[in-house]
Amino acid sequence: MLRKKLWREAGPPPDLATRLFSERIMYLGMPIDSSVAELLTAQLFVLVQEAPDPIYFYINSTGIAPLQRLSGMQASDIDIYRKITREKTHTMAKYLALHTKKSEDDIIADFARPRYFTPYEAAQYGLIDTVLEPKDDKNVAHKDWAKMGSDISELGLWDDEEQPLPTNVMYPGKRGTSEYWRSDFD
Repeated sequence: MLRKKLWREAGPPPDLATRLFSERIMYLGMPIDSSVAELLTAQLFVLVQEAPDPIYFYINSTGIAPLQRLSGMQASDIDIYRKITREKTHTMAKYLALHTKKSEDDIIADFARPRYFTPYEAAQYGLIDTVLEPKDDKNVAHKDWAKMGSDISELGLWDDEEQPLPTNVMYPGKRGTSEYWRSDFD
C-alpha cells in the first residue's frame, strides 16, 4: 500500500528512453539490422517533425549485423534487389557527399567493400562530428584486473552466492527529499 501511495504522489521514475527522446538524443548501441534501422528512422521522423532543433546522435556500434540473409530469392527478385540497392547506394553517397565534402564517386568507391573506421578516422572522413573522450582516466575502467579484484575485496563485498538481496529501496519524494520503504511492504 505504501509503495502505491508513493507512486501516486510522485509519479513513476522517468524512463531512460523517454528522457533521451525528450532531450532530442538518439543512442545506437547495437549492430544495425532491419528492426533497429526501422526504429531509428521512425525516431528521426518524429524528432524532425517536432521541432527544427538539433538532434544529438551518439553511436557505439560495430556497424551492420553480419550474415544478413538473402538466400531463397528467385532470379527476378535478385535483379529487383540489385536495382534498389544501387539506388540506395547513390542516395546514401549523395547525402554523405553533402556532409563530408567528398565527391559521390569517391564515396561510392570507398564503400564498395566493407570499410571499418576507428572513431578518429570516422571524424577525419567527416562521418561524425567529434569523438567524446573521457575526462578522467581513473573513472574509465580498471586496466589491472588483479588490482580491481583486490579493490573489490577490500570494500567487503560478497561473492554472488553470498550477496544478500537488498531490502530497502530509495524512491525520490517531493521537494528533493527521499523516502525509503522495505521491499517486502505492499
